[in-house]
Amino acid sequence: MSFKKLVTSLALTAAAVIMPLAAPGLAHAAGCFQYSNNGDFFTSHTPVFNNICGDPTPINSTEGPVPIGNESDFVRIRPDTSGDVTSNKNNPALRNSLTTACKTGDKFDVWTYIHNDAVSQDNNNGTGSAVAKDVKLAMTAPIGQNNDNPYTFKSTISASNATPSSVSDTAFMTCNGKKVKLTLVTNTVKYTTNVASPSFAGLPDSAVNGVTSLGNPVFGSGMVWGCWNYRIVVVYQVTVQEVPEQQSLGECKVADFSVDFKSRKVTVNSITPSLTNATVVGHKVNWGDGSAEFTDQNANFTAQSHTYAKDGTYNVVTSVHVKFADGHMEWKTSSDCARSFTFAPNQENCTVPGKESFPKNSPECKETPSSPPTPTSLPNTGAGNIAGIFGAVTVAGALIHRFVLSRKFGN
Repeated sequence: MSFKKLVTSLALTAAAVIMPLAAPGLAHAAGCFQYSNNGDFFTSHTPVFNNICGDPTPINSTEGPVPIGNESDFVRIRPDTSGDVTSNKNNPALRNSLTTACKTGDKFDVWTYIHNDAVSQDNNNGTGSAVAKDVKLAMTAPIGQNNDNPYTFKSTISASNATPSSVSDTAFMTCNGKKVKLTLVTNTVKYTTNVASPSFAGLPDSAVNGVTSLGNPVFGSGMVWGCWNYRIVVVYQVTVQEVPEQQSLGECKVADFSVDFKSRKVTVNSITPSLTNATVVGHKVNWGDGSAEFTDQNANFTAQSHTYAKDGTYNVVTSVHVKFADGHMEWKTSSDCARSFTFAPNQENCTVPGKESFPKNSPECKETPSSPPTPTSLPNTGAGNIAGIFGAVTVAGALIHRFVLSRKFGN
Protein backbone atom coordinates (compact mmCIF):
# COMPACT_ATOMS: atom_id res chain seq x y z
CA MET A 1 0.00 0.00 0.00
CA SER A 2 1.31 3.46 -0.86
CA PHE A 3 2.00 6.09 1.78
CA LYS A 4 -0.90 8.21 0.49
CA LYS A 5 -3.36 5.32 0.71
CA LEU A 6 -2.15 4.46 4.24
CA VAL A 7 -2.87 7.99 5.42
CA THR A 8 -6.27 8.02 3.72
CA SER A 9 -7.18 4.67 5.26
CA LEU A 10 -6.07 5.85 8.68
CA ALA A 11 -8.20 9.00 8.47
CA LEU A 12 -11.30 7.03 7.43
CA THR A 13 -11.03 4.67 10.41
CA ALA A 14 -9.91 7.27 12.97
CA ALA A 15 -13.15 7.21 14.95
CA ALA A 16 -12.42 3.63 16.04
CA VAL A 17 -8.69 3.97 16.47
CA ILE A 18 -7.02 3.96 19.88
CA MET A 19 -4.11 6.37 19.90
CA PRO A 20 -2.35 8.01 22.83
CA LEU A 21 -1.47 11.46 21.62
CA ALA A 22 -4.52 13.55 22.28
CA ALA A 23 -3.44 17.09 23.04
CA PRO A 24 -5.42 20.07 21.76
CA GLY A 25 -3.71 23.20 20.54
CA LEU A 26 -0.19 21.76 20.23
CA ALA A 27 2.42 23.95 18.54
CA HIS A 28 4.48 22.53 15.68
CA ALA A 29 7.80 21.06 16.69
CA ALA A 30 10.87 22.66 15.13
CA GLY A 31 12.33 20.65 12.22
CA CYS A 32 9.52 18.08 12.19
CA PHE A 33 7.86 16.38 9.21
CA GLN A 34 4.74 18.46 8.58
CA TYR A 35 1.67 16.28 8.07
CA SER A 36 -0.14 16.69 4.75
CA ASN A 37 -3.77 15.65 4.29
CA ASN A 38 -3.14 14.61 0.66
CA GLY A 39 -0.48 12.14 1.81
CA ASP A 40 2.30 13.44 -0.46
CA PHE A 41 4.77 14.48 2.24
CA PHE A 42 8.07 12.65 2.66
CA THR A 43 9.65 11.66 5.99
CA SER A 44 12.94 9.73 5.88
CA HIS A 45 14.75 6.73 4.36
CA THR A 46 16.27 5.97 7.79
CA PRO A 47 14.78 5.65 11.31
CA VAL A 48 13.46 8.81 12.97
CA PHE A 49 11.16 8.46 15.96
CA ASN A 50 8.10 10.61 16.71
CA ASN A 51 8.90 13.55 14.45
CA ILE A 52 5.67 14.10 12.47
CA CYS A 53 3.83 17.25 13.53
CA GLY A 54 0.36 18.68 12.94
CA ASP A 55 -1.38 15.31 12.53
CA PRO A 56 -5.15 16.11 12.54
CA THR A 57 -6.22 12.47 12.93
CA PRO A 58 -8.81 12.47 15.74
CA ILE A 59 -8.95 10.04 18.65
CA ASN A 60 -12.04 9.57 20.74
CA SER A 61 -12.56 10.39 24.41
CA THR A 62 -15.45 11.21 26.72
CA GLU A 63 -14.68 14.85 25.86
CA GLY A 64 -15.07 14.20 22.14
CA PRO A 65 -12.46 13.57 19.43
CA VAL A 66 -9.09 15.31 19.80
CA PRO A 67 -6.34 15.43 17.12
CA ILE A 68 -3.02 13.66 17.62
CA GLY A 69 -1.12 16.89 17.00
CA ASN A 70 2.66 16.54 17.32
CA GLU A 71 4.30 13.16 17.73
CA SER A 72 7.08 14.77 19.77
CA ASP A 73 4.50 15.06 22.57
CA PHE A 74 4.35 11.29 22.92
CA VAL A 75 3.80 10.92 26.68
CA ARG A 76 0.27 11.67 27.87
CA ILE A 77 -1.73 11.33 31.09
CA ARG A 78 -5.45 11.27 31.95
CA PRO A 79 -7.76 10.41 34.85
CA ASP A 80 -9.08 6.87 34.50
CA THR A 81 -12.88 7.02 34.87
CA SER A 82 -13.79 3.69 33.25
CA GLY A 83 -11.42 1.22 34.87
CA ASP A 84 -10.12 0.24 31.43
CA VAL A 85 -6.52 1.41 31.04
CA THR A 86 -6.54 0.58 27.28
CA SER A 87 -9.69 2.50 26.30
CA ASN A 88 -9.70 6.00 24.85
CA LYS A 89 -13.40 6.38 24.11
CA ASN A 90 -14.43 5.58 27.70
CA ASN A 91 -11.95 7.91 29.41
CA PRO A 92 -11.12 11.65 29.28
CA ALA A 93 -8.69 12.94 26.66
CA LEU A 94 -4.97 12.29 27.07
CA ARG A 95 -3.02 15.45 27.84
CA ASN A 96 0.53 16.64 28.34
CA SER A 97 -0.25 18.02 31.81
CA LEU A 98 -3.05 17.56 34.30
CA THR A 99 -4.18 19.40 37.42
CA THR A 100 -6.40 17.40 39.75
CA ALA A 101 -7.50 17.02 43.39
CA CYS A 102 -5.58 13.71 43.72
CA LYS A 103 -7.84 11.98 46.24
CA THR A 104 -6.89 8.64 47.72
CA GLY A 105 -7.94 5.89 45.31
CA ASP A 106 -7.93 8.08 42.18
CA LYS A 107 -6.34 6.35 39.19
CA PHE A 108 -4.46 7.84 36.23
CA ASP A 109 -3.37 6.33 32.91
CA VAL A 110 0.04 7.16 31.44
CA TRP A 111 0.53 6.49 27.72
CA THR A 112 3.63 6.35 25.51
CA TYR A 113 3.40 6.40 21.69
CA ILE A 114 6.26 5.03 19.55
CA HIS A 115 6.43 5.61 15.78
CA ASN A 116 9.36 5.06 13.43
CA ASP A 117 8.61 7.74 10.82
CA ALA A 118 10.79 6.24 8.04
CA VAL A 119 8.88 5.40 4.86
CA SER A 120 7.56 1.88 4.45
CA GLN A 121 9.10 1.51 0.95
CA ASP A 122 12.53 1.19 2.63
CA ASN A 123 11.62 -1.62 5.06
CA ASN A 124 12.55 -4.25 2.43
CA ASN A 125 10.96 -7.05 4.43
CA GLY A 126 13.01 -6.20 7.53
CA THR A 127 16.40 -5.70 5.90
CA GLY A 128 16.02 -2.18 4.52
CA SER A 129 17.33 1.19 5.66
CA ALA A 130 14.02 2.17 7.31
CA VAL A 131 14.20 -0.55 9.99
CA ALA A 132 15.25 0.73 13.46
CA LYS A 133 17.58 -1.54 15.42
CA ASP A 134 18.12 -2.16 19.14
CA VAL A 135 14.99 -0.18 19.95
CA LYS A 136 14.36 0.29 23.67
CA LEU A 137 11.87 2.16 25.84
CA ALA A 138 12.86 3.54 29.26
CA MET A 139 9.95 4.74 31.42
CA THR A 140 10.33 6.57 34.74
CA ALA A 141 7.59 7.47 37.22
CA PRO A 142 7.61 8.78 40.81
CA ILE A 143 6.35 5.49 42.26
CA GLY A 144 6.48 4.93 46.02
CA GLN A 145 7.88 8.37 46.82
CA ASN A 146 6.38 11.23 48.81
CA ASN A 147 7.12 13.78 46.13
CA ASP A 148 6.37 17.44 45.75
CA ASN A 149 4.31 18.72 42.82
CA PRO A 150 4.42 18.40 39.90
CA TYR A 151 4.69 14.63 39.45
CA THR A 152 6.74 13.83 36.34
CA PHE A 153 6.34 10.84 34.02
CA LYS A 154 9.07 10.40 31.42
CA SER A 155 9.70 8.06 28.49
CA THR A 156 12.81 7.77 26.32
CA ILE A 157 12.86 5.91 22.99
CA SER A 158 16.30 4.88 21.72
CA ALA A 159 17.70 3.01 18.70
CA SER A 160 21.26 2.34 17.62
CA ASN A 161 20.69 3.55 14.04
CA ALA A 162 18.11 6.32 14.56
CA THR A 163 18.71 10.06 14.11
CA PRO A 164 18.79 11.27 16.81
CA SER A 165 19.72 8.12 18.71
CA SER A 166 17.11 8.85 21.40
CA VAL A 167 14.10 11.08 21.99
CA SER A 168 12.41 11.86 25.31
CA ASP A 169 9.17 13.41 26.49
CA THR A 170 7.43 14.03 29.80
CA ALA A 171 3.91 14.40 31.14
CA PHE A 172 3.08 16.19 34.36
CA MET A 173 0.44 15.85 37.06
CA THR A 174 -0.16 18.54 39.69
CA CYS A 175 -2.24 17.76 42.76
CA ASN A 176 -3.26 21.33 43.63
CA GLY A 177 -0.18 21.67 45.84
CA LYS A 178 -0.99 18.47 47.76
CA LYS A 179 1.71 15.90 48.50
CA VAL A 180 0.71 12.34 47.59
CA LYS A 181 2.26 8.91 47.21
CA LEU A 182 1.79 7.17 43.87
CA THR A 183 1.59 3.40 43.48
CA LEU A 184 1.75 1.41 40.26
CA VAL A 185 -1.45 -0.58 39.77
CA THR A 186 -0.35 -4.18 39.40
CA ASN A 187 -0.71 -5.81 35.96
CA THR A 188 -1.63 -2.57 34.16
CA VAL A 189 1.57 -2.25 32.12
CA LYS A 190 0.42 -3.21 28.61
CA TYR A 191 1.39 -2.74 24.97
CA THR A 192 -0.11 -3.02 21.49
CA THR A 193 1.63 -3.28 18.11
CA ASN A 194 -1.59 -2.68 16.13
CA VAL A 195 -2.85 0.82 16.79
CA ALA A 196 -5.62 0.65 14.18
CA SER A 197 -7.13 -2.55 15.68
CA PRO A 198 -5.53 -2.73 19.11
CA SER A 199 -5.15 -5.91 21.10
CA PHE A 200 -3.12 -5.29 24.26
CA ALA A 201 -0.69 -7.73 25.86
CA GLY A 202 0.94 -7.51 29.27
CA LEU A 203 4.40 -6.33 30.29
CA PRO A 204 5.99 -6.88 33.71
CA ASP A 205 5.49 -4.18 36.34
CA SER A 206 9.27 -3.71 36.28
CA ALA A 207 8.94 -2.03 32.87
CA VAL A 208 8.03 1.15 34.80
CA ASN A 209 11.30 2.59 36.10
CA GLY A 210 13.01 0.05 33.86
CA VAL A 211 14.00 -0.58 30.23
CA THR A 212 12.00 -2.65 27.73
CA SER A 213 13.13 -3.98 24.34
CA LEU A 214 10.55 -3.09 21.70
CA GLY A 215 9.84 -4.50 18.27
CA ASN A 216 7.28 -4.50 15.45
CA PRO A 217 6.24 -6.72 13.70
CA VAL A 218 7.97 -8.95 16.32
CA PHE A 219 7.68 -7.42 19.78
CA GLY A 220 10.84 -7.70 21.87
CA SER A 221 13.08 -8.23 18.84
CA GLY A 222 14.51 -4.70 19.01
CA MET A 223 13.60 -4.19 15.33
CA VAL A 224 10.89 -1.63 14.51
CA TRP A 225 9.92 -1.21 10.86
CA GLY A 226 9.07 2.20 9.45
CA CYS A 227 5.63 3.77 8.84
CA TRP A 228 2.13 3.79 10.35
CA ASN A 229 1.46 0.04 10.47
CA TYR A 230 4.32 -0.51 12.95
CA ARG A 231 3.46 1.99 15.66
CA ILE A 232 3.50 0.84 19.31
CA VAL A 233 1.58 2.05 22.35
CA VAL A 234 2.61 1.30 25.95
CA VAL A 235 0.33 2.18 28.86
CA TYR A 236 0.34 1.82 32.64
CA GLN A 237 -1.78 3.05 35.54
CA VAL A 238 -0.96 4.66 38.88
CA THR A 239 -3.16 5.22 41.91
CA VAL A 240 -3.03 7.91 44.59
CA GLN A 241 -2.57 7.74 48.34
CA GLU A 242 -2.81 11.08 50.12
CA VAL A 243 0.03 11.93 52.52
CA PRO A 244 -1.14 13.83 55.63
CA GLU A 245 0.48 17.22 55.90
CA GLN A 246 3.03 17.31 58.70
CA GLN A 247 2.36 20.01 61.30
CA SER A 248 4.63 22.97 60.82
CA LEU A 249 6.49 24.10 63.95
CA GLY A 250 9.48 26.34 64.57
CA GLU A 251 11.02 27.65 67.78
CA CYS A 252 14.28 29.02 69.13
CA LYS A 253 15.52 26.10 71.22
CA VAL A 254 18.74 27.29 72.86
CA ALA A 255 21.49 29.90 72.48
CA ASP A 256 25.11 29.45 73.55
CA PHE A 257 26.77 32.49 75.20
CA SER A 258 30.27 33.31 76.37
CA VAL A 259 31.30 36.42 78.35
CA ASP A 260 34.43 38.29 79.40
CA PHE A 261 33.41 40.15 82.58
CA LYS A 262 36.64 42.12 82.77
CA SER A 263 36.10 43.75 79.37
CA ARG A 264 32.23 43.62 79.47
CA LYS A 265 32.14 41.61 76.24
CA VAL A 266 29.35 39.15 75.42
CA THR A 267 29.50 36.70 72.49
CA VAL A 268 26.59 34.72 71.08
CA ASN A 269 28.31 31.63 69.71
CA SER A 270 25.29 29.83 68.29
CA ILE A 271 21.51 29.94 68.05
CA THR A 272 19.86 26.53 67.68
CA PRO A 273 16.27 26.17 66.39
CA SER A 274 13.75 23.37 66.85
CA LEU A 275 11.97 22.77 63.53
CA THR A 276 9.25 20.54 62.11
CA ASN A 277 8.26 21.07 58.50
CA ALA A 278 9.73 24.58 58.66
CA THR A 279 13.02 26.36 57.91
CA VAL A 280 15.11 29.12 59.49
CA VAL A 281 15.66 32.12 57.23
CA GLY A 282 17.22 34.60 59.69
CA HIS A 283 18.50 35.45 63.17
CA LYS A 284 18.34 38.40 65.55
CA VAL A 285 20.24 39.47 68.70
CA ASN A 286 18.98 42.25 70.99
CA TRP A 287 21.88 43.28 73.24
CA GLY A 288 19.61 44.94 75.82
CA ASP A 289 21.45 48.29 76.04
CA GLY A 290 19.58 50.26 73.38
CA SER A 291 22.23 49.66 70.72
CA ALA A 292 21.31 48.45 67.26
CA GLU A 293 20.13 44.86 67.04
CA PHE A 294 22.09 42.38 64.99
CA THR A 295 19.89 40.90 62.22
CA ASP A 296 20.63 38.58 59.33
CA GLN A 297 18.54 36.72 56.75
CA ASN A 298 20.63 33.56 56.50
CA ALA A 299 19.93 29.91 57.24
CA ASN A 300 23.15 29.60 59.28
CA PHE A 301 24.17 31.86 62.17
CA THR A 302 27.66 33.38 62.47
CA ALA A 303 28.92 34.17 66.01
CA GLN A 304 28.38 37.80 67.08
CA SER A 305 30.03 39.85 69.87
CA HIS A 306 29.14 43.09 71.65
CA THR A 307 31.07 45.17 74.22
CA TYR A 308 29.08 47.23 76.75
CA ALA A 309 30.11 50.83 77.45
CA LYS A 310 29.47 50.72 81.20
CA ASP A 311 28.67 48.42 84.10
CA GLY A 312 25.10 47.30 84.69
CA THR A 313 22.69 44.45 84.07
CA TYR A 314 21.76 43.64 80.48
CA ASN A 315 19.25 41.17 79.09
CA VAL A 316 20.46 39.60 75.81
CA VAL A 317 17.65 38.06 73.75
CA THR A 318 18.22 35.97 70.59
CA SER A 319 15.57 34.98 68.02
CA VAL A 320 15.21 32.91 64.87
CA HIS A 321 13.18 33.92 61.81
CA VAL A 322 11.09 30.86 60.86
CA LYS A 323 9.38 30.16 57.54
CA PHE A 324 6.46 27.76 57.97
CA ALA A 325 5.03 25.25 55.50
CA ASP A 326 2.24 27.61 54.42
CA GLY A 327 4.79 30.28 53.52
CA HIS A 328 4.24 32.74 56.38
CA MET A 329 7.20 33.80 58.59
CA GLU A 330 7.54 34.66 62.29
CA TRP A 331 10.29 35.69 64.72
CA LYS A 332 10.60 33.09 67.50
CA THR A 333 12.49 33.17 70.82
CA SER A 334 12.33 31.39 74.20
CA SER A 335 13.72 31.66 77.74
CA ASP A 336 16.54 29.29 76.71
CA CYS A 337 17.52 31.75 73.98
CA ALA A 338 18.00 34.67 76.41
CA ARG A 339 20.52 35.43 79.16
CA SER A 340 21.03 38.21 81.74
CA PHE A 341 24.56 39.53 82.46
CA THR A 342 25.62 41.87 85.28
CA PHE A 343 28.89 43.80 85.05
CA ALA A 344 30.52 45.43 88.11
CA PRO A 345 33.92 46.99 88.91
CA ASN A 346 36.89 44.62 89.29
CA GLN A 347 34.83 41.65 88.14
CA GLU A 348 36.43 38.52 86.71
CA ASN A 349 35.25 35.27 85.18
CA CYS A 350 34.64 32.16 87.25
CA THR A 351 37.52 29.68 86.98
CA VAL A 352 35.49 26.58 87.85
CA PRO A 353 35.42 24.36 84.74
CA GLY A 354 32.08 24.63 82.94
CA LYS A 355 31.07 27.82 84.78
CA GLU A 356 33.31 30.34 83.07
CA SER A 357 30.33 32.41 81.86
CA PHE A 358 29.47 33.41 85.46
CA PRO A 359 31.21 36.04 87.62
CA LYS A 360 33.84 34.78 90.04
CA ASN A 361 31.89 36.01 93.08
CA SER A 362 28.48 34.67 91.92
CA PRO A 363 26.57 31.87 93.70
CA GLU A 364 26.91 29.78 90.55
CA CYS A 365 30.72 29.89 90.75
CA LYS A 366 31.24 27.23 93.39
CA GLU A 367 33.12 23.99 93.42
CA THR A 368 30.81 21.00 93.41
CA PRO A 369 31.05 19.37 96.84
CA SER A 370 33.28 16.33 96.64
CA SER A 371 32.11 12.93 97.85
CA PRO A 372 33.79 11.26 100.88
CA PRO A 373 36.98 9.47 99.89
CA THR A 374 36.53 5.88 98.95
CA PRO A 375 38.39 3.52 101.37
CA THR A 376 41.47 2.04 99.81
CA SER A 377 41.26 -1.17 101.96
CA LEU A 378 38.62 -3.06 103.92
CA PRO A 379 38.75 -3.27 107.79
CA ASN A 380 40.86 -6.13 109.08
CA THR A 381 38.43 -8.75 110.34
CA GLY A 382 40.85 -11.63 110.42
CA ALA A 383 41.23 -14.32 113.11
CA GLY A 384 43.50 -12.23 115.38
CA ASN A 385 40.99 -9.40 115.65
CA ILE A 386 38.13 -11.80 116.26
CA ALA A 387 40.11 -13.48 119.15
CA GLY A 388 40.84 -10.10 120.70
CA ILE A 389 37.19 -9.09 120.62
CA PHE A 390 36.19 -12.45 122.15
CA GLY A 391 38.74 -12.05 125.00
CA ALA A 392 37.59 -8.54 125.87
CA VAL A 393 33.98 -9.63 125.95
CA THR A 394 34.86 -12.56 128.25
CA VAL A 395 36.74 -10.39 130.81
CA ALA A 396 33.95 -7.81 130.86
CA GLY A 397 31.41 -10.53 131.43
CA ALA A 398 33.36 -11.99 134.39
CA LEU A 399 33.68 -8.62 136.15
CA ILE A 400 29.96 -7.93 135.81
CA HIS A 401 29.14 -11.41 137.17
CA ARG A 402 31.42 -10.89 140.21
CA PHE A 403 29.84 -7.50 140.91
CA VAL A 404 26.35 -8.98 140.86
CA LEU A 405 27.33 -11.84 143.23
CA SER A 406 28.97 -9.45 145.70
CA ARG A 407 25.75 -7.49 145.96
CA LYS A 408 23.66 -10.62 146.36
CA PHE A 409 25.74 -12.30 149.16
CA GLY A 410 27.10 -9.18 150.78
CA ASN A 411 30.85 -9.82 150.05
